[in-house]
Amino acid sequence: MYLEELRTLLARHARPDWTTAVDGVLISKVDRPDPPAPSMSGTLLAVIAQGAKRLALGERVFEYGPGQYLVASVDLPVTGQFTQADPKQPALGFGLVLEPSAVAELLLEAGPGDTPR
Repeated sequence: MYLEELRTLLARHARPDWTTAVDGVLISKVDRPDPPAPSMSGTLLAVIAQGAKRLALGERVFEYGPGQYLVASVDLPVTGQFTQADPKQPALGFGLVLEPSAVAELLLEAGPGDTPR
């Protein structure tokens, strides 16, 4: 149910340059598989709502699809590509840029007694 709602929202708000009106929020809509491309991961939370993506970090390969996510806690050189996408069912993804200083501040405010067990 939530995944279908996320797909609808992402399809409605996707732009060709992946940007949104909200700073730090990225939306991807890709209508065909693309070749592997090098980039920097950034510190982010990335969720795939439709389609599939492959990300290589050195020899390690991470593949994720609908409902799966990836969290990058440091900026690393990666090679990524959407592997499942077509015009009738484009790959849809959501990214949230994480600010390490804000995350650290939240963790310090939460303290050790507030962490889940």
